[in-house]
Amino acid sequence: MDAEWLRKRVGDSVGCMHRIVRHLASGGMGHVFLAEHVHLGMYAAVKLPRIATEAARAGIAREARMLAQLQHPHIVSVLDVGQMADGRPFLLMEYVSGLELDAWLDAAGTMSAKRTVRVLKQVAAALDYLHAQNIVHADIKPSNILIDPRAHDFVKLVDFGIAYTADQAEGRRGVMGTPAYMAPEQARGEACGPAIDVYGIAALALELLTGKPPYDYGTAQGALTAILTQPPALPSTRGMNVPGLDAVFTKALHPDPAFRFPIASDFVDALEAVLMAAETRKTVSKTYSPKPVVASAPRACMAIVPAASVSPARSLLARLCLRLADCFVPAT
Repeated sequence: MDAEWLRKRVGDSVGCMHRIVRHLASGGMGHVFLAEHVHLGMYAAVKLPRIATEAARAGIAREARMLAQLQHPHIVSVLDVGQMADGRPFLLMEYVSGLELDAWLDAAGTMSAKRTVRVLKQVAAALDYLHAQNIVHADIKPSNILIDPRAHDFVKLVDFGIAYTADQAEGRRGVMGTPAYMAPEQARGEACGPAIDVYGIAALALELLTGKPPYDYGTAQGALTAILTQPPALPSTRGMNVPGLDAVFTKALHPDPAFRFPIASDFVDALEAVLMAAETRKTVSKTYSPKPVVASAPRACMAIVPAASVSPARSLLARLCLRLADCFVPAT
């Protein structure tokens, strides 16, 4: 049913100036389409909920108001909000070329250390900005990160559907988010602060480096149970043995939010220091090559000393050196 409905949306009007061109992606909360401005030919992204309910309308309106207050190069911008002909609310946002980070991982498996740091620095900058505005994203995961490899891996953070302000935390108790990337307090349904985003970016980092999030389970319930009963996987358990790396992730994924890094950038800085130190050690070990010892050096040195100028004592010493040198010369 969804496939047919999605196909029929092509050509629908969005607001006064946009028309839907094609379907881009779908998630648990709704669908995202590509739309084109009818006069300018510029593209935008349109988010539509699965069902036109009052809760959906309220959610879209809340997300639009929140995005309208934010101005950051690594956070998607809102362009318009309104209602479609069938009553569904829409959110019109800037269109970001590239692909979702989970699609990139599906194709590549993992990401190099240098590239991982480049991506995470941008995500951390967005999160630090959000937290300074007292906003918690609450759903940091690969599918909510857009990356454009053609623009030096430029990154945008998207989907603020369950984001909230700090003063709304108490009223938003309940399990909301994506289980594989949830912090323990989030999985328990407690009131949560920015620390869950620090946990989320660490979970994202682990997946970029090793190919899997901290709790790799096939079902949401399996992941939630593991989060509450088991320690998270660390890089060394997946064959990534880099000195100091486990310690960075142990802190970032700590079950007690008070023991995590205070801000997302602190985590990325610590991660970069460990990864780059490992790269430096690897480079040094490859380039350093000790000079070989030449066994025949004593014979060559003594041969340049004129015999007439050598005293008896020196002559005796010379003969001893020559005999010693002969010990190092292979017999022919």
